[in-house]
Amino acid sequence: MTHERRKNPRIDVYVPISCDCYDDDGEIFEKKLGVALDISIGGILIETHDIIDANYVRVVFVNKDRKRLRIIGSVVHSKRKENGKVQTGVCFHGDDKENIQFATNIIRAYYHSRKLISRTSAAME
Repeated sequence: MTHERRKNPRIDVYVPISCDCYDDDGEIFEKKLGVALDISIGGILIETHDIIDANYVRVVFVNKDRKRLRIIGSVVHSKRKENGKVQTGVCFHGDDKENIQFATNIIRAYYHSRKLISRTSAAME
């Protein structure tokens, strides 16, 4: 039996995001595109094609109202999986209110996109 070490429960999502990667001087040196795979109020798991080789990232996504939301976090791990994709864990640096707002918006975006896909599929039948 494995023991869950996370403080906050994770919620599975699948939402397009981008990551601005910062160097130690606080300068953006790279941008990555990917998808959020799961999220909690403490952090996010991101899937990309390449390793994220940065200590800090700014995670950005566009919500259903086309508003750009962002949060800063530190990279906990970035590992290539057997399927060739890379999964990167990011720990948020925001306060509880900021973290909750960001996570809530990602979750809403995910469920909103699922409703749109469901409606589109039903209309095509």
